[in-house]
Amino acid sequence: MTRDWVIALVIVVLAAWQGANQGSAFAEEPPPHPSTVASKVDAESEKSVPPDAAVITINGLCEKSVAADHAAASNCKTAITRGEFERLVDMIQPNMPSLTRNKFAIRYAAALVMSQKAHQLGLDQGRNYEQRLELARIQLLSQMFNEDLQEKANRISDKEVEEYYNNNKIAFSEADLQRIFVPRSGEVLPFNKKRYTNAPTKPQDAQAMMKKEAQQLRVRAAAGADFGKLQEEAIKFAGLTTKPPDTNMSKTRRIGLPPAQAAVMDLKPGEVSEVIANNSGYLIYKLLKTETLPLEKVREEIRQTMRTARLKDAMESLRQSATTQLNEDYFKPPDIQFPAGAIGQATTPPSPESNY
Repeated sequence: MTRDWVIALVIVVLAAWQGANQGSAFAEEPPPHPSTVASKVDAESEKSVPPDAAVITINGLCEKSVAADHAAASNCKTAITRGEFERLVDMIQPNMPSLTRNKFAIRYAAALVMSQKAHQLGLDQGRNYEQRLELARIQLLSQMFNEDLQEKANRISDKEVEEYYNNNKIAFSEADLQRIFVPRSGEVLPFNKKRYTNAPTKPQDAQAMMKKEAQQLRVRAAAGADFGKLQEEAIKFAGLTTKPPDTNMSKTRRIGLPPAQAAVMDLKPGEVSEVIANNSGYLIYKLLKTETLPLEKVREEIRQTMRTARLKDAMESLRQSATTQLNEDYFKPPDIQFPAGAIGQATTPPSPESNY
């Protein structure tokens, strides 16, 4: 094989393989860290097959073109040693699982055969080949750039992790909470007439009545009333027949709460929050106890958070370094097609229980 088309082959194979297994070169989420992937070969294989031993042998594939001599072509062969194959695999996917390695070896051998035939036919000559090779080069370099970003983002020292932990301890607090959910409006009208003689007939009146009920339940909760019983009253008052949601929320993290509700983590033990409104209804929290998770328990979480933030910053910096403009006379925006009946069609609102 001549050196130039072998290099071209490797570029194309790398680009195709990485494109199929890692997605876009500018993917936001990186592939799993090599330490989480299965070992590429077992210890017995490493001992039994030396680095200079052939692991792939292609009979009939010659190092140089001998198309004119069919007899010579049938007798020649190409051998790829374990060392050569593993260097190629390490470039594509370090710690590639054994089963994937086997499939790749077969595909790589087939690509070598087809590439030589293409060379013999002169397909590696001319503008079409040069353009495709240039596209493969661009794709490969963009993927290598992405890998470099990921590798740099992984360089997180123990000291950096500890500093992040000490500066963000509030994010690692864990609390036991209780919560009451009051639906925004009743499912059944009229409401409980024993309590309200003037049953609402308009949705806004029903919502106002439920908000008032939530405020009264909050007063009783702050006075020490049982949250479970108050939750049962809220569901019954709303006219719902569903089972009341569990009021207990153990080991809750700040990141596990919607932003508008995260402030309940700042309550003192035994303190009850004000009524918090969301799209489905009204929420009342009580903080029972809180503790800060130790560093060792959240070390890997911090590494992942820092790694993701670094990648995001790097990609944002890359986007800002160059801007792209499209000629709108040529790249016309596509016509937006709506399904029949989609415009003006009413949608079914979610159940109140679906968004506590």
